Amino acid sequence: METDTWKFRLFCGLFGVFIISLFFAFRELRFVIWGKTTQARLIDVYEGKDINVRGDSEPALVVHYTFQDPVEGLGMRDENDLLPIDWGRPGGETVQVQYIPGVKNASRLVGHRRMGSVVFCLASLAIVSGFILKLAREAKEPVPRPRPRSLQS
Repeated sequence: METDTWKFRLFCGLFGVFIISLFFAFRELRFVIWGKTTQARLIDVYEGKDINVRGDSEPALVVHYTFQDPVEGLGMRDENDLLPIDWGRPGGETVQVQYIPGVKNASRLVGHRRMGSVVFCLASLAIVSGFILKLAREAKEPVPRPRPRSLQS
C-alpha cells in the first residue's frame, strides 16, 4: 500500500514539474504558433544589463527598433530585445523581427529563440506520459486474493 502512495506522490510531483515547464515554454510556443515576421527600423543598439530570474545581472546588447503592427489601433510599435553580448551588433538600418500581432512587448529579433524551456517541457511530457502508461498497465493487472485457509479439526 505504501508503494502506491509513493507512486502517486511521484506522479503529482512530475505532473507539477510538467505544468511549470509548460508555463515557461508558453512564451516560445506563442511565437511558433502566432508569430509573424516583418522588417523593423533599427533605432539604437547599446550595451545594457539583463536581469535574470534570480536577480543577477549579465551584460547584454539592447536592440531598440520600431515596426508597423497591422492590428487596428496599434500603429507603430516601439520595442526592445535583449541579446547575449556575443551576438554582435546588427548592421544596417533595418532588422528582421518576429512579433505577436496585437500584443505589446511581444517581439524579438529573428533567430533569438529560447528553446531550452521547450525541450525541457517536451522531456517532462514524455516522462509524465511514460509514468501514466506504467500506472495504467499496473491497474490492469489482476489483484492477488488471499487463498482461503483449509479447515483443520
